[in-house]
This record gives sequence, structure tokens and C-alpha cells, in this order.
Amino acid sequence: MDVPSEFPPLGSASEGVSNSLSRNWNKVFAPDLSAPKAFHFSHHPSEPEIIPFSNDKLSKGDEEWNLCLVGYSIGRRPFYEALLGAINKTWSLKGSLQLLSLNDSFFLLRFACQEDFNMAWSRGVLFLLGKPFVLQKWHPKFKPKKEDLSTVPIWVKIHDLPLACWNSEGISRIASKIGIPVAADKLTEHKTRLTYARICVLVDNLATYSEEILVSLDGDVVTLKVQY
Repeated sequence: MDVPSEFPPLGSASEGVSNSLSRNWNKVFAPDLSAPKAFHFSHHPSEPEIIPFSNDKLSKGDEEWNLCLVGYSIGRRPFYEALLGAINKTWSLKGSLQLLSLNDSFFLLRFACQEDFNMAWSRGVLFLLGKPFVLQKWHPKFKPKKEDLSTVPIWVKIHDLPLACWNSEGISRIASKIGIPVAADKLTEHKTRLTYARICVLVDNLATYSEEILVSLDGDVVTLKVQY
């Protein structure tokens, strides 16, 4: 006497389970129709071992990220919130700025307008949170990599500089307490802004940054404030 089986035949069962699972997964990953869809995926089973991306295809990403700079601090990675606050305090931006974390202590700075991007790139190395912050320009083949820098250029303001020292020799001797002086801005050279001298100096990547420089004016000691 045949005993009735509790299961349907294997052939129809397999197909049934497969179709059921397929339908269930489609429901699980079904898009939220109320929200805009950012990605439209497709299957490419015939890609070669090394997947090629031509310049034409890379240019699609360039349109989205062309107003981006990549930056990193010399030394320990800063905290995200502190870095964002320091950047917003340093720059007066026309548009918005998005700060995104990358691997290996890198940050992506995504600007909303060309004017802000040009301004930031023209400033070169920044001094944020007590350390130099190096900027690099993003491009489609960009791969974050820290440069092997023994020295970095930074701009400093020397406040309360005595007018008798406001010359090549005086500024050179004073700025040499920070690093190697290489340039001054036009207002410093023309002596048309006397509240501070703004000098670009090369500093060692392991340097410490003093906020004061002492000078003796024929025996009278004066303290000069340094702002990085």
C-alpha cells in the first residue's frame, strides 16, 4: 500500500521554491517608489579580467566631482567636526561646502561653486588645528597618497613687527625662527598694511609652532605674536 507523500514531486517543488525565492527577493529589494532612484543597475557577465574604463566613461564621474579637493593633515588625523569648523572659520565661502571622509586620513572637500574652489586651491597649504593641511586637486584617476614632504610652505602673520625691522634683513631674521622665509605678500612688501607682516615660510614637517617670537631692540625685549 502506497503511503501518501507530504511533499510534492521534486521537479515541481524545485521550480516552485526557486520562483518563490526569486519573487521574495524582488520584494525585499524593491525600490521605494516615493524616493528618487539614484542608481539603475544592470548585469555585465562578459566583462574581461581587467575591467576597462575609457576616458569617455571616466568623464561622467568628472562632471560630478570636478569641484573637489582632497586634503590631509601633516601628522595625526583631525576629528571630522573640528576640521569642518576650522575650515568654515578660515574661509568665507560664497556657496556650500561638503566635507567627506576618505580612507587613510584623507578628506574630500566638495565645493558648490567654481569661485570657492578656485579660492581654496590658490591658497595652497593651509594651517588648520595647529598643523599644516595639504590640498591636492582631484582628477578621474586620483588615488589618495600622502606626499613624502620634508618641508611644507605655510603663510604666517607676524603681528606688532617694529617698523625699524620692516625690511628684508629684519623680516628674514625674525621669520627664520619659524622656518625658511621665501616670500611676502604685496601689502607687506609695499608697507601699505602695517598691522602685521604676512610671510610664506618653509617649515619642517615635524616642526613645532611657536605663537611668540622675542626680539631685543637695543636691549628692550619685545614680544611678537605669530599667527599661522
